[in-house]
Amino acid sequence: MPSTHSDYRTLRDPAVIAATIAALAIRLFNSDAAALWLDEIVSALWARDSWAAMLDRALRDNHLPIHPLVLKAWVAVAGDSAAALRVPSVVASAAAVPVIAACAAELAGKRAARWGAFLAALSPYMLHHAQEARMYPFLALFGAINFYAVLRYVTDRSDRPGTAFWLSNLCLLATHYYGAFIVVGGIAAVVLLKLADWRRWAPAVTVSTLAILAPLMVFLFMAWHRSGSQYNLGLAALPGAIWTMIGGYAMIPSSEEVHADGLSAALPYLPFAAAGGVALVVTLVAAFRTLASRQLYACVIVAAVGFAGPFAVYFLGSNFSINPRYLIGGMAVLTALMATGCAAVWDRRWGRLVPLILLAIMCSGTVRHLADPGHGREDVHPISDWLARNVPGSEPVLVTSGEMTVILRFHAPAHHLVTYPESSATIDASTVAALCSDLPVDAAASRVIFVFGRTWESDVDGLLEDCVREKYVVQRDVTVRGVRLYELTSLN
Repeated sequence: MPSTHSDYRTLRDPAVIAATIAALAIRLFNSDAAALWLDEIVSALWARDSWAAMLDRALRDNHLPIHPLVLKAWVAVAGDSAAALRVPSVVASAAAVPVIAACAAELAGKRAARWGAFLAALSPYMLHHAQEARMYPFLALFGAINFYAVLRYVTDRSDRPGTAFWLSNLCLLATHYYGAFIVVGGIAAVVLLKLADWRRWAPAVTVSTLAILAPLMVFLFMAWHRSGSQYNLGLAALPGAIWTMIGGYAMIPSSEEVHADGLSAALPYLPFAAAGGVALVVTLVAAFRTLASRQLYACVIVAAVGFAGPFAVYFLGSNFSINPRYLIGGMAVLTALMATGCAAVWDRRWGRLVPLILLAIMCSGTVRHLADPGHGREDVHPISDWLARNVPGSEPVLVTSGEMTVILRFHAPAHHLVTYPESSATIDASTVAALCSDLPVDAAASRVIFVFGRTWESDVDGLLEDCVREKYVVQRDVTVRGVRLYELTSLN
């Protein structure tokens, strides 16, 4: 059985402190470079509302209150620039680093704690979400605290789950609906591994179990119809999500690439995923062989519910949607296991190669993200700048999807934007000609400004865009990542 070094204090370890400072610096670097994307704009708009209006809008739009409340309080002090909006996420993500290190220490001691700290600090997945004005780093932090409390209790390092357990459960359940999977996993580990000790865990488990009902009832009665986009998932969805948690979003195809090319968009990334997958499996096997039975069972139970649970619910036919970011509450489990495995194989012959492969992939994803924080998202700044220079505020600007209209309205608020076609319209071979001919602009207008973006929401097959390019003279074509602006004049 590995020593957990009962006298070891994670927060006093210079290596852990250095990793936490590094994590904060990395997350602050270039944090304002990318334009706010759709979900961040939603957060920013809520923060401008009154407290009551903000909570009402957030709950009705399928979100829970902790992040909106923190963000609004922060914005009142720091303003709502892109950098300011992302500071709460930066702080929460950096704060998760020493907690993840503490989880690794509970599993395998000091060396594992240091590995856990630096793996978390360098994680491109955590970095990506740290540079978003969204709730996901909070989910990672509360999930780490919860996992730490579970480990200490099931390994008899504490005599009861404690305040950290039930309080982190409440915070998870007030941050995101998918926090319920981490809560259920932690409760299951406590109940199954400490069944005979039920008098000690019953109060905390009861409070946590009852609390699960609150956000789910909100979801059912206020926001069930707003549960997000649905995607067709295959057998590769779960390993793909785990790979994203290792390599980050810069090591997977963007949404636009996936919509355009399907699974073939992933081909350039497969060699990296194969190398990283083998290294991950080796470290996990080494971790499993190192851990004592209760430690192992706790990790397996929490990970199984936290990672597989959302997919199981999805495949059972729920209205839930799936995205790699929804698994971030389980990042502490995955990172602590990787850290345990890295510590276990480091002194073996050729053993150092495996952790170094993992580090190389994570560092590559981090560097790629820092070089282009807006990876895979609309580069809307050049479009809004062009509109500001060339289009009067009174001139209508057609935008091809409701989501793109929201983005552009935030970044170019002085312009008159018209969503066309309406979200209820169907663009196919039978309707595209009429939609192309009946653009909602004054017949006497000398030009038409048309912006195409997020076309998977409206013009999936590009029929309207192709028709516009054929029917009108394109005087100017401003094309940036994810967005195309056309200045159109007379008929061909």
